[in-house]
Amino acid sequence: MQTLRTLINWTATQTSGRDSVTRHNAEATPTPAAPLRIAGRPVAADLRALAPELSRRVLARLLAELPVYAALPGEEVAGDIAAIVQHSVRLFADAVEARRIPADAELAEQRRSARRRAEEGVPLDAILAAYQLGIAMVWSQVSAGVGPQDHADLREVLDLLLGLQRRLLCAVSESYLAARRVIDSEEHNGRHALMAALLSGAEPDGTAPVAPRYAVLTLALQRHPDEDAAAGGIAAVDGVAARRKVRRVREVLDGFAE
Repeated sequence: MQTLRTLINWTATQTSGRDSVTRHNAEATPTPAAPLRIAGRPVAADLRALAPELSRRVLARLLAELPVYAALPGEEVAGDIAAIVQHSVRLFADAVEARRIPADAELAEQRRSARRRAEEGVPLDAILAAYQLGIAMVWSQVSAGVGPQDHADLREVLDLLLGLQRRLLCAVSESYLAARRVIDSEEHNGRHALMAALLSGAEPDGTAPVAPRYAVLTLALQRHPDEDAAAGGIAAVDGVAARRKVRRVREVLDGFAE
């Protein structure tokens, strides 16, 4: 009987302890934070609602202030460029709502767009200027009508915007430069192959990169003494002397091409 009473008391104690833990956990569960507001407007919701119109305004300024964008085909501006502008505005709205700076994995679209611009030959400084311009316009939008009561939320929104700006510019620059390294390497190798073929008298075999026009330089080079088989040198037998001459000429010409 005593054992049964002890067991009942132990069970009641354990149940009471679990109830206490459950109540504690329920009390410790944080309530969702109120949305960040400026001038009475919920910033994230306001940005999402205004994203199409704000993106059109950003695009208009890009075309007016950055000539390289105005020179792009109209369908590209209305398509890929407009899409990445609006995507970036919505990305910032998500950042404000989640109250965190987007991770690098969330910038895949911006990276892809940067690679396309690199392939098109758009200068990196113009791309970075476009992002800076867009970020400035977003800030003007969210900070409009700000009052003293908005100081805390305004500061948090600004921290998020600056954090996103830093991450965006790094991601865009990295992807652009990686793409340009590949392109430049291909062009450099193609140019060298073409020059070597022309200097050695071999068939170019399609190594010339496509360009609107070319400047052709014709060189008449005397044979080097080392190329004369009568001299009995090994260099003349296996073509080493000729290749050395071609390499020296190529190095000189490369100095003008850079």
